[in-house]
Amino acid sequence: MTVSVDSVVERVQTILQDTTGVRWPVVEELVLWINDAQREIALMKPDASARNEVVTLVEGTKQDIPTNGNRLLRVIRNMSDATASATGKRAVRIVQREVLDSQTPNWHDETSTGDAAHSNTVIHYIYDEENPRNYYVFPGVEGNAYLEIVYSANPATVIPGTAAVWAAGAKVYDAAVPEYVQHKGVKYKLIATTTSTGDEPGTTDGADNWQVVGIIVLTVPDIYANAIMNYVLYMAYMKDADFAANAQRAATHFQLFTGSVQGKSNTDDVVSPNQKAAARASSLAGV
Repeated sequence: MTVSVDSVVERVQTILQDTTGVRWPVVEELVLWINDAQREIALMKPDASARNEVVTLVEGTKQDIPTNGNRLLRVIRNMSDATASATGKRAVRIVQREVLDSQTPNWHDETSTGDAAHSNTVIHYIYDEENPRNYYVFPGVEGNAYLEIVYSANPATVIPGTAAVWAAGAKVYDAAVPEYVQHKGVKYKLIATTTSTGDEPGTTDGADNWQVVGIIVLTVPDIYANAIMNYVLYMAYMKDADFAANAQRAATHFQLFTGSVQGKSNTDDVVSPNQKAAARASSLAGV
Protein backbone atom coordinates (compact mmCIF):
# COMPACT_ATOMS: atom_id res chain seq x y z
CA MET A 1 0.00 0.00 0.00
CA THR A 2 1.43 3.36 -1.06
CA VAL A 3 -1.39 5.94 -1.01
CA SER A 4 -0.74 8.33 1.84
CA VAL A 5 -3.33 9.48 4.35
CA ASP A 6 -2.33 13.07 3.62
CA SER A 7 -3.12 12.69 -0.09
CA VAL A 8 -6.63 11.48 0.68
CA VAL A 9 -7.13 14.34 3.14
CA GLU A 10 -5.96 16.88 0.56
CA ARG A 11 -8.43 15.64 -2.05
CA VAL A 12 -11.27 15.67 0.47
CA GLN A 13 -10.42 19.19 1.66
CA THR A 14 -10.30 20.43 -1.95
CA ILE A 15 -13.79 19.10 -2.65
CA LEU A 16 -15.09 20.50 0.65
CA GLN A 17 -13.39 23.85 -0.07
CA ASP A 18 -11.88 23.66 3.41
CA THR A 19 -8.15 23.39 2.71
CA THR A 20 -7.22 24.83 6.11
CA GLY A 21 -9.31 22.33 8.09
CA VAL A 22 -11.51 24.92 9.79
CA ARG A 23 -14.94 23.29 9.36
CA TRP A 24 -13.71 19.71 9.29
CA PRO A 25 -10.54 19.32 11.44
CA VAL A 26 -8.04 16.88 9.93
CA VAL A 27 -7.09 14.75 12.92
CA GLU A 28 -10.32 14.95 14.89
CA GLU A 29 -12.62 14.15 11.98
CA LEU A 30 -11.21 13.50 8.50
CA VAL A 31 -8.57 10.96 9.55
CA LEU A 32 -11.03 9.38 11.97
CA TRP A 33 -13.39 8.82 9.04
CA ILE A 34 -10.57 7.41 6.90
CA ASN A 35 -10.11 4.74 9.55
CA ASP A 36 -13.87 4.17 9.66
CA ALA A 37 -13.86 3.76 5.88
CA GLN A 38 -11.11 1.12 6.00
CA ARG A 39 -13.09 -0.90 8.54
CA GLU A 40 -16.25 -0.63 6.43
CA ILE A 41 -14.35 -1.89 3.38
CA ALA A 42 -12.96 -4.84 5.34
CA LEU A 43 -16.49 -5.62 6.50
CA MET A 44 -17.98 -5.45 3.02
CA LYS A 45 -15.06 -7.14 1.26
CA PRO A 46 -12.99 -9.18 3.73
CA ASP A 47 -10.27 -10.01 1.21
CA ALA A 48 -9.39 -6.28 1.06
CA SER A 49 -7.51 -6.81 4.32
CA ALA A 50 -6.39 -10.39 3.66
CA ARG A 51 -3.14 -11.61 5.21
CA ASN A 52 -1.10 -14.77 4.73
CA GLU A 53 0.43 -15.90 7.99
CA VAL A 54 2.00 -19.00 9.50
CA VAL A 55 0.37 -19.75 12.85
CA THR A 56 1.29 -22.10 15.68
CA LEU A 57 -1.61 -24.37 16.56
CA VAL A 58 -2.75 -25.16 20.08
CA GLU A 59 -3.40 -28.70 21.23
CA GLY A 60 -6.79 -30.14 20.36
CA THR A 61 -9.18 -29.52 17.46
CA LYS A 62 -10.38 -25.96 18.05
CA GLN A 63 -8.14 -23.18 16.71
CA ASP A 64 -8.30 -19.35 16.66
CA ILE A 65 -7.14 -16.90 14.02
CA PRO A 66 -4.70 -14.16 15.20
CA THR A 67 -6.14 -11.57 17.58
CA ASN A 68 -6.11 -8.85 14.89
CA GLY A 69 -8.32 -10.95 12.61
CA ASN A 70 -11.98 -10.67 11.64
CA ARG A 71 -12.57 -14.01 9.94
CA LEU A 72 -10.77 -16.98 8.45
CA LEU A 73 -10.63 -17.01 4.65
CA ARG A 74 -8.70 -20.21 3.94
CA VAL A 75 -6.25 -22.75 5.33
CA ILE A 76 -3.49 -23.54 2.83
CA ARG A 77 -0.99 -26.08 4.12
CA ASN A 78 1.05 -27.48 6.96
CA MET A 79 4.39 -25.78 7.61
CA SER A 80 7.67 -27.00 9.06
CA ASP A 81 7.70 -24.28 11.74
CA ALA A 82 6.61 -20.68 12.35
CA THR A 83 9.84 -18.93 11.36
CA ALA A 84 10.47 -16.81 8.27
CA SER A 85 12.42 -19.71 6.74
CA ALA A 86 9.62 -22.26 7.22
CA THR A 87 8.99 -24.70 4.39
CA GLY A 88 5.68 -26.02 3.13
CA LYS A 89 4.36 -29.48 3.91
CA ARG A 90 1.10 -31.37 3.33
CA ALA A 91 -1.83 -29.44 1.83
CA VAL A 92 -5.00 -29.05 3.92
CA ARG A 93 -8.53 -29.47 2.51
CA ILE A 94 -11.83 -28.23 3.87
CA VAL A 95 -14.45 -30.76 4.90
CA GLN A 96 -18.01 -30.49 6.20
CA ARG A 97 -18.47 -31.00 9.94
CA GLU A 98 -21.37 -33.39 9.34
CA VAL A 99 -19.09 -35.77 7.43
CA LEU A 100 -16.65 -36.12 10.32
CA ASP A 101 -19.35 -36.15 12.97
CA SER A 102 -21.15 -39.02 11.26
CA GLN A 103 -18.13 -41.09 10.23
CA THR A 104 -15.76 -40.39 13.14
CA PRO A 105 -17.85 -39.06 16.05
CA ASN A 106 -14.91 -39.22 18.48
CA TRP A 107 -12.59 -37.04 16.38
CA HIS A 108 -12.46 -34.33 19.08
CA ASP A 109 -11.27 -36.85 21.69
CA GLU A 110 -7.52 -36.60 22.28
CA THR A 111 -7.44 -40.34 23.11
CA SER A 112 -8.81 -41.24 19.66
CA THR A 113 -6.95 -43.88 17.67
CA GLY A 114 -6.68 -44.68 13.98
CA ASP A 115 -7.15 -41.84 11.47
CA ALA A 116 -8.54 -39.56 14.20
CA ALA A 117 -5.50 -39.96 16.46
CA HIS A 118 -4.16 -36.50 17.27
CA SER A 119 -0.86 -35.66 15.59
CA ASN A 120 1.26 -32.75 14.35
CA THR A 121 0.01 -32.92 10.74
CA VAL A 122 -3.40 -31.53 9.79
CA ILE A 123 -5.34 -33.17 6.95
CA HIS A 124 -8.68 -31.30 6.98
CA TYR A 125 -10.18 -28.16 8.46
CA ILE A 126 -13.79 -27.27 9.29
CA TYR A 127 -15.16 -23.72 9.10
CA ASP A 128 -18.49 -22.36 10.29
CA GLU A 129 -19.66 -18.97 8.92
CA GLU A 130 -21.50 -18.35 12.19
CA ASN A 131 -18.19 -18.60 14.09
CA PRO A 132 -15.81 -16.76 11.75
CA ARG A 133 -12.85 -16.31 14.12
CA ASN A 134 -12.51 -20.01 14.95
CA TYR A 135 -11.97 -23.19 12.96
CA TYR A 136 -11.42 -26.86 13.71
CA VAL A 137 -8.70 -29.18 12.43
CA PHE A 138 -8.64 -32.92 11.76
CA PRO A 139 -6.91 -34.74 13.20
CA GLY A 140 -6.57 -32.74 16.38
CA VAL A 141 -3.18 -31.31 17.29
CA GLU A 142 -0.89 -33.25 19.59
CA GLY A 143 1.86 -30.62 19.54
CA ASN A 144 4.35 -28.73 17.33
CA ALA A 145 1.93 -28.14 14.45
CA TYR A 146 1.94 -25.10 12.15
CA LEU A 147 -0.38 -23.95 9.37
CA GLU A 148 -0.27 -21.28 6.71
CA ILE A 149 -3.65 -19.54 6.73
CA VAL A 150 -5.29 -16.60 4.98
CA TYR A 151 -7.49 -14.40 7.14
CA SER A 152 -9.16 -11.01 7.04
CA ALA A 153 -7.40 -8.67 9.45
CA ASN A 154 -8.64 -5.52 11.12
CA PRO A 155 -7.13 -2.63 9.10
CA ALA A 156 -4.45 -0.87 11.13
CA THR A 157 -5.29 2.64 12.35
CA VAL A 158 -3.64 5.34 10.25
CA ILE A 159 -2.55 8.89 11.09
CA PRO A 160 -1.39 12.01 9.18
CA GLY A 161 2.25 11.87 8.10
CA THR A 162 3.29 15.47 8.70
CA ALA A 163 7.02 14.95 9.26
CA ALA A 164 10.25 15.13 7.29
CA VAL A 165 11.31 12.07 5.33
CA TRP A 166 14.06 10.15 7.12
CA ALA A 167 17.57 10.66 5.76
CA ALA A 168 20.70 8.81 6.81
CA GLY A 169 22.76 10.69 9.35
CA ALA A 170 23.38 10.98 13.09
CA LYS A 171 20.38 12.29 15.05
CA VAL A 172 20.73 14.05 18.41
CA TYR A 173 17.89 13.47 20.86
CA ASP A 174 16.46 16.51 22.63
CA ALA A 175 13.49 15.85 24.94
CA ALA A 176 12.48 19.51 24.74
CA VAL A 177 12.27 19.44 20.96
CA PRO A 178 10.69 16.14 19.78
CA GLU A 179 11.83 15.04 16.33
CA TYR A 180 9.58 13.08 14.00
CA VAL A 181 10.35 11.44 10.67
CA GLN A 182 8.42 9.34 8.18
CA HIS A 183 9.95 6.29 6.55
CA LYS A 184 8.45 3.47 4.45
CA GLY A 185 4.88 4.44 5.24
CA VAL A 186 5.41 4.78 9.01
CA LYS A 187 5.88 7.82 11.25
CA TYR A 188 8.56 7.59 13.97
CA LYS A 189 9.63 9.67 16.98
CA LEU A 190 13.30 9.97 17.96
CA ILE A 191 13.74 8.66 21.53
CA ALA A 192 17.55 8.39 21.78
CA THR A 193 20.60 9.83 20.07
CA THR A 194 21.69 7.60 17.21
CA THR A 195 25.22 6.27 17.32
CA SER A 196 25.48 5.53 13.63
CA THR A 197 24.20 6.95 10.34
CA GLY A 198 22.86 3.47 9.69
CA ASP A 199 20.40 3.45 12.61
CA GLU A 200 17.44 3.32 10.28
CA PRO A 201 13.89 3.46 11.69
CA GLY A 202 12.15 0.11 11.61
CA THR A 203 15.36 -1.95 11.76
CA THR A 204 16.97 -3.94 14.54
CA ASP A 205 19.83 -1.43 14.76
CA GLY A 206 17.45 1.50 15.06
CA ALA A 207 14.95 -0.11 17.44
CA ASP A 208 16.44 1.65 20.49
CA ASN A 209 16.38 5.05 18.78
CA TRP A 210 12.99 5.28 17.12
CA GLN A 211 9.46 4.78 18.43
CA VAL A 212 6.60 3.99 16.04
CA VAL A 213 3.95 6.71 16.14
CA GLY A 214 1.63 5.34 13.48
CA ILE A 215 1.08 4.22 9.89
CA ILE A 216 0.79 7.08 7.38
CA VAL A 217 -0.39 5.14 4.31
CA LEU A 218 -3.67 3.34 3.74
CA THR A 219 -3.66 -0.20 5.10
CA VAL A 220 -6.11 -1.48 2.49
CA PRO A 221 -5.03 -1.76 -1.18
CA ASP A 222 -4.49 1.50 -3.07
CA ILE A 223 -7.39 0.71 -5.41
CA TYR A 224 -9.79 1.61 -2.57
CA ALA A 225 -8.49 5.19 -2.20
CA ASN A 226 -11.39 6.68 -4.18
CA ALA A 227 -13.93 4.70 -2.16
CA ILE A 228 -12.34 5.96 1.08
CA MET A 229 -12.48 9.54 -0.22
CA ASN A 230 -16.20 9.17 -0.93
CA TYR A 231 -16.85 7.71 2.50
CA VAL A 232 -15.08 10.64 4.19
CA LEU A 233 -17.09 13.10 2.07
CA TYR A 234 -20.26 11.25 3.03
CA MET A 235 -19.44 11.66 6.74
CA ALA A 236 -18.41 15.29 6.28
CA TYR A 237 -21.66 16.24 4.58
CA MET A 238 -23.63 14.22 7.14
CA LYS A 239 -22.20 16.60 9.73
CA ASP A 240 -24.04 19.43 7.96
CA ALA A 241 -27.08 17.37 6.91
CA ASP A 242 -29.42 20.01 8.34
CA PHE A 243 -28.99 21.69 4.97
CA ALA A 244 -30.98 19.86 2.30
CA ALA A 245 -28.25 20.16 -0.32
CA ASN A 246 -25.66 18.62 2.01
CA ALA A 247 -27.97 15.75 2.91
CA GLN A 248 -28.25 14.95 -0.80
CA ARG A 249 -24.49 15.23 -1.25
CA ALA A 250 -23.97 12.84 1.66
CA ALA A 251 -26.33 10.28 0.11
CA THR A 252 -24.59 10.59 -3.26
CA HIS A 253 -21.12 10.01 -1.83
CA PHE A 254 -22.32 7.03 0.21
CA GLN A 255 -23.76 5.49 -2.96
CA LEU A 256 -20.44 6.09 -4.71
CA PHE A 257 -18.63 4.43 -1.81
CA THR A 258 -20.79 1.30 -1.73
CA GLY A 259 -20.91 1.12 -5.53
CA SER A 260 -17.12 1.23 -5.75
CA VAL A 261 -16.59 -1.52 -3.15
CA GLN A 262 -19.36 -3.75 -4.50
CA GLY A 263 -18.24 -3.11 -8.06
CA LYS A 264 -14.78 -4.33 -7.09
CA SER A 265 -16.38 -7.59 -5.95
CA ASN A 266 -18.14 -8.01 -9.29
CA THR A 267 -14.93 -7.28 -11.19
CA ASP A 268 -13.01 -9.79 -9.08
CA ASP A 269 -15.58 -12.46 -9.90
CA VAL A 270 -15.30 -11.78 -13.64
CA VAL A 271 -11.51 -11.78 -13.86
CA SER A 272 -10.83 -14.51 -11.29
CA PRO A 273 -8.53 -17.26 -12.66
CA ASN A 274 -10.88 -19.76 -11.01
CA GLN A 275 -13.85 -18.44 -13.01
CA LYS A 276 -11.88 -18.60 -16.26
CA ALA A 277 -10.75 -22.14 -15.52
CA ALA A 278 -14.31 -23.21 -14.71
CA ALA A 279 -15.63 -21.61 -17.91
CA ARG A 280 -12.97 -23.34 -19.99
CA ALA A 281 -13.67 -26.69 -18.35
CA SER A 282 -17.39 -26.25 -19.00
CA SER A 283 -16.70 -25.34 -22.62
CA LEU A 284 -14.50 -28.40 -23.15
CA ALA A 285 -17.08 -30.65 -21.49
CA GLY A 286 -19.67 -29.46 -23.99
CA VAL A 287 -17.50 -30.23 -26.99
